[in-house]
Amino acid sequence: MFVAHAVVAVILALAISASAFLSFTRNPQAVESMAKVGVPESWLPWLGTAKAAGAVGLLAGLVVAPLGVAAAS
Repeated sequence: MFVAHAVVAVILALAISASAFLSFTRNPQAVESMAKVGVPESWLPWLGTAKAAGAVGLLAGLVVAPLGVAAAS
């Protein structure tokens, strides 16, 4: 069961890392999507930081379970 958990955590961390990268680089498609839902462009660095922290938290959660639960929420 731990193997399945680890695989899902790593895949999610990769997806969130990609999303954080797109936020940091202000990818036009990501900026457009955020603008459609009313997110100001000035928030993108903060959102990228939060996403990157979540990805790190998911990976750290493989070692420290409560941290993984907090990051997944």
